[in-house]
Amino acid sequence: MDSIVKIDSGIWSEPWFERIPSLAKLVYLFLVSNPKVLYGRSYEITQKRISEETLIPPIDVDTCIEILKQYGKIKTDDKFKITLVD
Repeated sequence: MDSIVKIDSGIWSEPWFERIPSLAKLVYLFLVSNPKVLYGRSYEITQKRISEETLIPPIDVDTCIEILKQYGKIKTDDKFKITLVD
């Protein structure tokens, strides 16, 4: 069964969101709206899964993850556990 995740449309005018590249925006929106996020703000997801779901090449997924970490929007660990930060 599909679930609905609300995303504040105001994100498009957030200064940090305006500054990041389009691919990083897509990765962020995927991270906050994929089915795993329904189980909590911290979950494991692989680079491969993000790449396959978004059609972004793996090397670019890594770059996007680093950008989101630099902006303080996510944290990761060695196992590619993602923690969303408000």
